[in-house]
Amino acid sequence: MAPQQDLQQPQEPESELQNSQEPEFETQDSPKTQPKPQKSQELATISQGSSAQVEKKTATQKVKNCAQNAVTKVSLTFNKKRARNAIKKVAFSPKSRDFARVVNKYARRNEKIADLLLEKGAHDRLERLGSERLEAGKYFAKLTIKNWEEYRDQKFRLYQNGKVVYGNQIEPPARGFPLEYRNIIVTSRDIANFSLSIDAPFTLAISEGAFTTEQQVKYDIQYGVEQHDNVFYSLRGNTTNPSKILITFPGFGPSTTRVSYAVSYLKALSDQDLSDTLMICFQDRYMVSGTYMMCDSSRRALYPKVKKILDNFKDKYGIEDDKMLFFGASKGGSIAIHYAQEYPQATLLLAVPQMNLPYYMNKPFFRYNLYGTFRENLDQAPDIGKLQQPEDLLRSYLEQKRTIHYFYTTSDELSNHSLIELVRGVPKLTKYRINGKHGEVARIALPSILNIIREFLGANTERSIACEDVRTFHDEQFLYSQLRIESGLPESASSDTETNWFIEADDEGTKLRVLLTSHSYDFVKYTKPAQRLYAAYDPIEKFDKIVGLNTDGTRYIGTFPERLTRAEDQIQEPVFNGAPKLSIDTQGNIEQYTIINGANLGRFQYRAHIINHDGVLAEVHIVDDINRASYVRESSFQETTPTKSLTVVESLDDFTFVQLFALRTVITSGCERLRIVLHSAHADAEIVKSLVKTDWIKVQVVVVRPVENLDIDRRPFANWIKKRRLNVLGSAQRQRTLLTETPYQKTVLPRRRAITPDKISVSASSTSQATAKKKAKKTVSKATVQSSTVETLPESTPVDTMPSGVLHKVSYEQPPSATHQETNTTSSPDVESSPTQKAETPQENPTPKNKKTRGSASHKKKGNLLARKRRR
Repeated sequence: MAPQQDLQQPQEPESELQNSQEPEFETQDSPKTQPKPQKSQELATISQGSSAQVEKKTATQKVKNCAQNAVTKVSLTFNKKRARNAIKKVAFSPKSRDFARVVNKYARRNEKIADLLLEKGAHDRLERLGSERLEAGKYFAKLTIKNWEEYRDQKFRLYQNGKVVYGNQIEPPARGFPLEYRNIIVTSRDIANFSLSIDAPFTLAISEGAFTTEQQVKYDIQYGVEQHDNVFYSLRGNTTNPSKILITFPGFGPSTTRVSYAVSYLKALSDQDLSDTLMICFQDRYMVSGTYMMCDSSRRALYPKVKKILDNFKDKYGIEDDKMLFFGASKGGSIAIHYAQEYPQATLLLAVPQMNLPYYMNKPFFRYNLYGTFRENLDQAPDIGKLQQPEDLLRSYLEQKRTIHYFYTTSDELSNHSLIELVRGVPKLTKYRINGKHGEVARIALPSILNIIREFLGANTERSIACEDVRTFHDEQFLYSQLRIESGLPESASSDTETNWFIEADDEGTKLRVLLTSHSYDFVKYTKPAQRLYAAYDPIEKFDKIVGLNTDGTRYIGTFPERLTRAEDQIQEPVFNGAPKLSIDTQGNIEQYTIINGANLGRFQYRAHIINHDGVLAEVHIVDDINRASYVRESSFQETTPTKSLTVVESLDDFTFVQLFALRTVITSGCERLRIVLHSAHADAEIVKSLVKTDWIKVQVVVVRPVENLDIDRRPFANWIKKRRLNVLGSAQRQRTLLTETPYQKTVLPRRRAITPDKISVSASSTSQATAKKKAKKTVSKATVQSSTVETLPESTPVDTMPSGVLHKVSYEQPPSATHQETNTTSSPDVESSPTQKAETPQENPTPKNKKTRGSASHKKKGNLLARKRRR
């Protein structure tokens, strides 16, 4: 803002106008010009009148002067804003941006220029001018949250005019720096349009150029990151006449780091290692922390631009696909899978890639940043949920028999998506199982990763070693091994930071390598508890080698004197081979699916069908026997939440991971809402808890049959019922809500009448609601109950009365055995019911004295009038 004296300088003409009136005003106050007091009353009256006129004129003139001053100030402010906007328009013009990019390019190559710009404080402005160019009407925003310590670990959302533009979970920033979230994409420059979901003070800066930090600038200079048409990368190695290309993609860093955009530089690779190879290190420099390089900050697809860059280098140096290697860890692994599509002969080196990106949707960063942004205008930008997922691409690569090295951990089901653990019989695929968390895999497996890269570069050696002894230890369903190899190996071979040791199995053409630990005796290698083998699904009898991978490219290989063996009581479970993909339309067939997370194994049989392609609800019905259960289509009338897919599933492992199965179903269907209907007679309250806690925003669980230890009047079930995340059919407390709040209420039988389940049916034709209501009335039983009671649905009734939509009937075929005890004689023959289910009988309550009974004359008269109105 301009100094106050600058604003007052143009006011001189106004002061002259004031001076022209000053004598008259001063006459009143000055003792020299003030008239002498008169004794006459008449003169006193005249004097008072003239004084009042002077005061009135003076006040009027003051008002005029204030108004003119205000107009002048507003005009000056407006002119300054116009001038400022004009300067910004020139500064962010294409020519100015191109000039800034040229300066930044030279600064990254010349340390003296870079130091000079940093010293003058001009580098930040030049970086902003030369940054990514957004579409018209879009801006970069920097959010700074103050007093973040009071709100640590809380989730927050940034709103623009009531619409979420960003969200995350508060984490500590780098020590000594404020908590900042840079490069949020917004569509308004007016800070008054923004608000925060938490009561924390914050500031917001908005610009047409991207925000950066001094640390980020120094990082880019250190690693030579350059910008080429909104694509950022650095080059290493042989840039003159390479014969190979090594392409790397970055992973995620902490959301509050000062270096938000990194590159996978692999500093352990020397210039000598890359003497014959061009290394391209891409930077995911979009939005707050990257977009998996699916699109830029304006949601424009990046694939054509990145592919063009790769093809230009490939054609420039005449390099074939088999001389290319794509590497990435975590997010970088997903990007590598994405950009290797059109290079079938290239080698893929992956470390814990995320197989299904929508699976991360409920994380605050993904929910309110990537997905929220992508879903705003699907016609203008790619939606991550609708793009071809890494899982689908990897399946196609396995069918093509590409060369793939895949590092994973069994405790990372969120990334694995139960795919890599079950893959076998694929040649050229090598699986590396590493113990540790998701973020630790790449660090632990770095010696192996560098060994594979040096093998690609042609700088590897292989050495045979003797394996003298192998011992196997059994513990329930787990196995542990201890191996003794020859002594006298180099010292680096005994260090876990320089050499990774594995036991290897040839699983029908696919190599499975499980990490070992080096003992204090350098010739002993063994499995820790976190590295144990699983008798349920590991090929125990096929492990016959020990392999050591050193960072310098040396590979040690030895053969077991005898293979591993499992104990007599350790049985290999029949796991569905090939990791079948989950489907929402099985064409009437029963399919299998498996979920693995460490030692836990969940196997399912299911049948699915698409009801309405435009629906927004995915229904998952959990039954006890898929062979006896079948589902029927409902009528296709309009609902508030129309169903898209319906899945009937049977758990083969006591409901293990059944909530994950439901979660994957709704993600596969692409729906916003999930409804889980529990028909099983063997579930307990803990199963209901796990289902209600399914990691999805809009989820509802319906319990059809009585559940052991399920007390709906106590927490947490009472709270879930109040929030409509849980519905327990057969409960009088909930039945009232079910019958009064459902959009399907028009076809539901009236209250205070018993419902006969064997007469309830839903037509598959699109009949009108009025016709459906008449049919429902005809099926009403003539039995009556007391006025104070509420009707209840028998457990065998189709669950089609829900507040948010219509449930689809699940019926069961009668088994051929006449002695089967699960059928109920009072239920429909095509509906399975629980042997423990008892019909609920209404409890009689005394009628209040001051209330008219149902049999009174006035009550009958009122009923007749209502009946006439209904007929009309």
